[in-house]
Amino acid sequence: MAILGGYGPHLLYSVAVTSLSLHLTYQKRQFSDEKSRVQAQISILESIAEELRSDKELSLDDLARLKRLARPPTEQVEERKMSWTEVVFGKKDL
Repeated sequence: MAILGGYGPHLLYSVAVTSLSLHLTYQKRQFSDEKSRVQAQISILESIAEELRSDKELSLDDLARLKRLARPPTEQVEERKMSWTEVVFGKKDL
């Protein structure tokens, strides 16, 4: 720690706080995206229910399109565990 002139703990704390803030920002954005996706599905399902309750006839093509839009996406993003060494030193390409 003599190399850093006594600033080592402060440097370590600032790196930790920065890492946590970036992680929380990522989580907040991910939850916001998920919330938007769910609200869009709710909106589509409400429009299907509204059209089915109305007296006008709903075409099968429109109903199929709305059902397809209301389904959750089929592709799931694979979550990969990341170690602290990858965070600090970067990802090693294989």
